[in-house]
Amino acid sequence: TERFVSREEINSVVDYFLKRGEIHMAAYFIFELNVGYRVGDCLEFRKCDVMERERPLHMKSQLTLVETKTRKTNKYRTVYFNKAITEVLAYLVKNKRDEDYLFIPDKKPQFSLEIMGYKPMTRQTAWNNIKRAVKDLEIDMHVGTHSFRKTFDYFMAVGQEENVDLNLACRALGHSDSRITSRHYLNTPERVIKSQMMTLNLGLEGWEKYFE
Repeated sequence: TERFVSREEINSVVDYFLKRGEIHMAAYFIFELNVGYRVGDCLEFRKCDVMERERPLHMKSQLTLVETKTRKTNKYRTVYFNKAITEVLAYLVKNKRDEDYLFIPDKKPQFSLEIMGYKPMTRQTAWNNIKRAVKDLEIDMHVGTHSFRKTFDYFMAVGQEENVDLNLACRALGHSDSRITSRHYLNTPERVIKSQMMTLNLGLEGWEKYFE
């Protein structure tokens, strides 16, 4: 799968969904692009996951999660809620119970008596929706659910001011493997990751055309 290459492409997809009243899909698209979590993890989020436990009326400013794929290694990853994330979540949590899923299908949502609420959007539904949008907008790319994660990764990388020549640094330090250099000398500080994530705001312009 490929990534989206510009903010214009991203905003056009947001606009596509919102014009059709597919608000949950637009919100999910924006949320996914700005957190970079895997699709399966994002679709499982409920209102209680993004609200503060001690102050249930207040939204969290960050979220730390062990993703499903890395659960065996117990590897945590923290994402910071930028303006784009905060705005879409503020819309979604309205009139929802703590246990309600955030991202439900916009068309024919299925009510479950077991959970007394609507079932979350499936991976297949998310994939079908984004594939339809890309096709209708004539965006020339091979899209899939992993396109969200790749897009997040790309925009996080291009926003960095420093371009490190890893091979050059490796040779200068006399390392036999560039992974050693990267792991011990070129690790990005958490404050830099947070700063970049807070300014990411992918899809925000498209969202604010409809919700100000």
